[in-house]
Amino acid sequence: MTRRMILLFGMPRSGTTWLGKIFDSHPDTLYRHEPDSVTPVTSVSILAQSVTGQSLEQLREYSSRIMQNRALKVVGKTPVFPKCYLSRAAIQRYRAGISIARFAGRAGVQMPVPWTPVNGNDDTVVVWKSIESLGRLAALLEALPEARALHIVRHPCGYIASVQRGETGGRFGDLSPSSEDFGLMETLLKTRTGQSWGLSMADIRAMYPEERLAWRWSVFNDKAIEDTQNLPQALSFSYERLCAAPIDVARSLMEHTGLEWDEQIERFLRRSTSSTDAKYYSVFKDPAVAAWQWQDSLDCLKADRIVKIASRSIAWKNLGYDQIAPPDMN
Repeated sequence: MTRRMILLFGMPRSGTTWLGKIFDSHPDTLYRHEPDSVTPVTSVSILAQSVTGQSLEQLREYSSRIMQNRALKVVGKTPVFPKCYLSRAAIQRYRAGISIARFAGRAGVQMPVPWTPVNGNDDTVVVWKSIESLGRLAALLEALPEARALHIVRHPCGYIASVQRGETGGRFGDLSPSSEDFGLMETLLKTRTGQSWGLSMADIRAMYPEERLAWRWSVFNDKAIEDTQNLPQALSFSYERLCAAPIDVARSLMEHTGLEWDEQIERFLRRSTSSTDAKYYSVFKDPAVAAWQWQDSLDCLKADRIVKIASRSIAWKNLGYDQIAPPDMN
């Protein structure tokens, strides 16, 4: 059976997790958190613009299988919300299953969450949150023409400051710094969007680390915008806009994706924005602070370098970053 699907895509550290939990708070959704980070999409390039034939069918098959994914990372992101298709007892089992899988993980045993909703009902909408597949968003929409997509973009200074903070804190394991992923940058350079910058790999290697990340931010986001510009089912918007007016913007995003507003969404938004948890991956943060805290952590010289690169991008211009300003915090 074909399910309605919503794709919530963006770059890492761009507000995708908060956006994902906003959509998870809808009682008619079945949420899957970064399934392509756990089980990579191997049938289609990370930067594919279009697919045909067997690759198209493989993308559809992959998308249909994410409902059955029970990996802790994919189904264990809290909070867990009541759902129209789950009884109170089923919700309690689900929460208990997450606790069991987490306990096992701390003991060194990786196990799937034992009790996980995988089907819902005929009205259930599958929500796929991804930081891996932004470059192939258009290809996925070609494979899933009934799907709706949201592309969230964070100010490049906020994105880069958060990535570098995570790398300094060892949040990403033993991975080399993103600014030194020259293999990916070379691949980006071969795309139509990358070529439009008129740069060589020698130019990119000569950049400061924050400049390379600003270029990477620009190419990834511009490619998604260019690839989907003629697709009405796709919408690009800024994280800062969501932070400035969470309820109003969330209402418009629900409308775009065909979901009716529900009071449970508003309760989550009020709760997630009225308390602050300092944990790196927390969704409970003052949005005005979260959106602009990079101004306190990123020195002016680095910020100027980032803006000089990113301000050439389509994403910067289309999302109005010249006009977006931090709120008065006094």
